[in-house]
Amino acid sequence: MNHWKKTVNCPSQRTLAAEAITELEAVMDDLREIVALVEKEGRRRKMSNELPQAWATTTLGDLFDFKYGKSLPQEKRNAKGSIKVFGSNGVVGAHNSALTKGPTIIVGRKGSVGEVHFHLMACWPIDTTYFIDEFPEKLPPTYWALYLKSLRLGQQEKSSAIPGISRTDVYEVEVAMPPVAEQQRIMAKLKSC
Repeated sequence: MNHWKKTVNCPSQRTLAAEAITELEAVMDDLREIVALVEKEGRRRKMSNELPQAWATTTLGDLFDFKYGKSLPQEKRNAKGSIKVFGSNGVVGAHNSALTKGPTIIVGRKGSVGEVHFHLMACWPIDTTYFIDEFPEKLPPTYWALYLKSLRLGQQEKSSAIPGISRTDVYEVEVAMPPVAEQQRIMAKLKSC
């Protein structure tokens, strides 16, 4: 950098040189983005090429809506209720009404980041969690709860002071998706073990 300063004496030439460097840096940033996208697509194609026939590659964001849990302070809970209340580390209490519709995958968002819990019935995930209670295309919830556990979502954590994962980051995680019948076969095999 010092070399061009010695050879460019005129202020207008310095301005032109500085503008040219700024433009080159912007072009380099654009190229880095393109390279990253190409590498990501290459990984996706490689994953697709290695999958059994009829399997697909997709992202968690294409499959599921990771909903935010809702605050439910302990003093507002009905401890005698039959509905389980989930935090990022599992069951933290009971209540008399549910936030979810039925079978629910709970993912720790803050605190026990990336911890995955599954509940067969409606429940109340609190605000330290994300939850999934809608499963498109008859996707078996138990299969996806185990699959999410295997992904170690806590490794997506990028915050520094307070551990947490971004829904945006989780949505970008690529997954291999077998046909629904294969998912059910896998679950039946696991249950028999």
